[in-house]
Amino acid sequence: MMKRILSSFGLIAIAFSLLAITNTIVLLGVNANRSGELTSKMTLTQRELRLPYSSNRENSGIALRMVYRVFDSDENSTYSYYNSPAWLNSEKLITLGFDIDKYVNAKYPKRAIPKEVLLVLENDGEIYKRSLKRINDVFLEHQVQVSENPTDIRIKNRYERAKKDLQREKLSESRLFVIDMGLDYETLRKQYSDKSRFLIVKGVVGVVNNEVEKRVYGYIKGLSIHNLYLPLEHREMISGLKYHGDEGPRYSAVVHYGSRYEPWIVSVKQLNEK
Repeated sequence: MMKRILSSFGLIAIAFSLLAITNTIVLLGVNANRSGELTSKMTLTQRELRLPYSSNRENSGIALRMVYRVFDSDENSTYSYYNSPAWLNSEKLITLGFDIDKYVNAKYPKRAIPKEVLLVLENDGEIYKRSLKRINDVFLEHQVQVSENPTDIRIKNRYERAKKDLQREKLSESRLFVIDMGLDYETLRKQYSDKSRFLIVKGVVGVVNNEVEKRVYGYIKGLSIHNLYLPLEHREMISGLKYHGDEGPRYSAVVHYGSRYEPWIVSVKQLNEK
């Protein structure tokens, strides 16, 4: 019996030791990330940092989800949620270190192992303006059609959908767009020098082939870190808010990225509801 008790205490001690070591490693990584020069610093709103769809009241932690988009000028769709933009082509994939030759002539669908790269995200810039214009143009087209055919239910329904799409684009859709990617931070930062407008973050990119068209294309699988936890002192400010898809932003947050391209929230500010 005594041996069993001692053995149990030994296992507990080992478990606590492993936990302490793990926590120490995590804290050292956080300190290393934040002690160096900032690689990006930006103010984002609820549009780009979304509230969780649901929350656990027993858990005091709140994670805001970073939402990005990809605008593809070659597409005619109203919304631009494409993970495979035209510019992520074979030439671009080669610069990212992918060996695409073995995928081009494959006789069946074949995917490369996803790879972590650096993504460039533009906030509230030229790409967002283009996206807004595209959706506004679609709305105006439907507006003309409904004025010419006021009794056509299908045309009226399309007009109402376009109107809602435009409202969301103006008020609640993310203005953060992936516009480029690469492997070297200094090269990207030289091209996109404004740290308050362009984020450079880690993300995951994959490759897949189209065996019919005999071509290869890349796709953005996601950000390496997409959840940002609110510091304890800022949680009360937005803990009572709930997620709604069609409202204006009710808060903004200053986000910093450290030397390891890992983000943290510095401050939070309440905004007037729109």
